[in-house]
Amino acid sequence: MSITELHKIPDATEYQEPKDAEWKIFNSKDEDSTDFLQGEFRNHLYESLDNSSHLQLYDMCPYYITKFAQEKFKHWNSVITKQMPGCFLPSHQDKYRYFKEKYGAKHDVVRFNIFLQSRQHGHFLDVDGKNIADWKAGQYVILNSNLWHCSSNAGIEPKYTCQVTGILN
Repeated sequence: MSITELHKIPDATEYQEPKDAEWKIFNSKDEDSTDFLQGEFRNHLYESLDNSSHLQLYDMCPYYITKFAQEKFKHWNSVITKQMPGCFLPSHQDKYRYFKEKYGAKHDVVRFNIFLQSRQHGHFLDVDGKNIADWKAGQYVILNSNLWHCSSNAGIEPKYTCQVTGILN
C-alpha cells in the first residue's frame, strides 16, 4: 500500500460547518506534540508570521466518521481542522503525545487524515514529499509518526479535514 494512496469512507458527504461550532485556535508554534523543521526557517517563521494557526473543533465529527472510527479503532479521538486561506502548517511529524498519555499507548498509534470536502482550488497536502491531489469528501490518507507532512490553503475558501487518531483493532 502506497503512503499516498487515498482510501474512501462509505456514505461520506460534503461537510457543512455547524452554526453552533465553537472553534478553538491552535497555533503550531505552541504545540509540543509535533516535531517541526529546525533551524533558520523555523526561527524566522515563528518570530515573524502568525499564519501557521488554524481552528479546531472537538467532539463534533460527522456521524459517518464516528461510525467508521468505531469500526476501525480500539481507542480513538477526533478533531476537525479548519484551515483558513493564507494559512499553512510547515513540514512536521506528529508524535501523538496527548493520545499516548491519555491511553497509555506506546506504539501503533496512527492518524487518518480525512478530507471533509472535495479538493478546492489552492488546497494542498504533501505527505513524505508526495503531493496528495484531487481528493473527494470522505477520502483519507493514513499517517504515522515517521511521516513528514505539510498542509496549506492558498485558495479562497476554508479547508476542512478531520484527524482521527487511535489504535487500530
